[in-house]
Amino acid sequence: VRIVALNNNSREVRKIRQASRLRVDLELTANELAEPGEKSIYICITAPDGYVLASEDMIVFNFEGDEMMASAVRKVDYENESVPVSIFYDGSHFEKGTYKVDIYIDGRHSGSQETYFE
Repeated sequence: VRIVALNNNSREVRKIRQASRLRVDLELTANELAEPGEKSIYICITAPDGYVLASEDMIVFNFEGDEMMASAVRKVDYENESVPVSIFYDGSHFEKGTYKVDIYIDGRHSGSQETYFE
């Protein structure tokens, strides 16, 4: 899992204040036990202030019986083969600090990563 800050031209930037969006890169790995089909991948990006970044669309999903807000969602056709996935969060006024992303697939917490941005 990788979190990348992008500017208006979709180029990677080191300083988060120059960013207009974040990209989360991950890979769904091949797993013969997983059921193939369309998967909804939800990402929750937590800003340095401890709040989850939310889109205007208010993306809500269920996790262990609780409703949670997601920063972004992407549907992927999974056929038991490795699939690289990028999910974008458009925002503004990003502050320097540590950003954490949590990934949820099929109602399960599937991974997380933290990244510090200047």
